[in-house]
Amino acid sequence: MEEAERFCARLDAAAETGRALSFWWRDDDATEPTPELDRLAGLFGELDEARRPPLGLAVIPDGARPALVDRLAREPHIAILQHGLAHRNHAQEGEKKSEFPLSRPLTNCLADVKTGRTRLLQLFDGRLLPVFVPPWNNVSRPVVEGLTALGIQGLSRFGATKGACGECNTHLDIIEWRHTRGFIGREAAYRLLTQEAERRLAGASEPIGVLTHHLAHDEACWAFSRELLTLLANHPGAAFPPLQELFALREPGCPTTHG
Repeated sequence: MEEAERFCARLDAAAETGRALSFWWRDDDATEPTPELDRLAGLFGELDEARRPPLGLAVIPDGARPALVDRLAREPHIAILQHGLAHRNHAQEGEKKSEFPLSRPLTNCLADVKTGRTRLLQLFDGRLLPVFVPPWNNVSRPVVEGLTALGIQGLSRFGATKGACGECNTHLDIIEWRHTRGFIGREAAYRLLTQEAERRLAGASEPIGVLTHHLAHDEACWAFSRELLTLLANHPGAAFPPLQELFALREPGCPTTHG
């Protein structure tokens, strides 16, 4: 049995229990309208409106252009997430790439987060969710602890959650960044999805996050994205809850529940 069949079998198992597995889709590094962004939006647009999943688009505030606002005005299923400030690496030698590493002064980090949030609020207003996506999926714990005071309720990184309030991560990155910078391969992608599905069937509750980068896709990435999106949107064993629900976002003015 190939990996795609194994994954579908796990979705079938979820459907049989009447408890669909939760998924969500995040795409990073948007700043302006591009043919690649049009292509990404088109993948979602191909689906029936009733089955069209939400898309969390991580926008880099420092590079965001008003033209992006106009382009996304006709894509109501796309929500804006904050992707750092400038996607600039401030890590020192020996640290993983990060715009907000532990070695950088906390006041500088939080000032950048605030500047980025203000920029996106000015551009997108109600389209912006109070969710922070750190570049390279890497951010120091003190910065995470300071997000709530800046009005940010959600956090999205890569891999298993690390216990932060409002954290909803991604688990499958379809690009192999270290060597080929191309598609990781269909078998490898479905193998990872199968593993994540098995964890959920065994009791893990966090949604399974798919991570894409529209500006870096090769043709194999695009083909797989269409295949996976179509499968998940139409299978009774898969569900795409609203992003507000996944990140446990509160309405403005509601009391905080963060500890």
